[in-house]
Amino acid sequence: MVDHTLGARTADRVGAVGGTSPADTSSGEPAIETPTDLSRLYVAFKDADDQGDAQALARLGWVLFAMVSTAEHGHREMAGLLGELRSAARAAVSGGGSPASMAILRHALTGHGWLPPPDATPMQMLAAPSSR
Repeated sequence: MVDHTLGARTADRVGAVGGTSPADTSSGEPAIETPTDLSRLYVAFKDADDQGDAQALARLGWVLFAMVSTAEHGHREMAGLLGELRSAARAAVSGGGSPASMAILRHALTGHGWLPPPDATPMQMLAAPSSR
């Protein structure tokens, strides 16, 4: 027999950890964002396992799956961007900085909105706050 007060406590922790439904990816936000959230996830997993709460374990499993999927997607996206920039930089270096070789790098940076304004000085760009 399952103690429903313990089940409610686990359900509260599942809700506190996940925030949104793991299947709801419309927000674009990861399910877990901080080490504190990971600690709460661990505690919720432990409690759900101790109580034999299969539904809470399944919900927590989806939260964990969503978190890992988001991290993996971000890693793949970042690797692709770095590969694109590396190729453009190699072309610029191998072209000796000629206008034609710099056009490839300029095109890659422009495509992502990473070029500074035309009238910006190097000191202004170094002093500007990072966009990320």
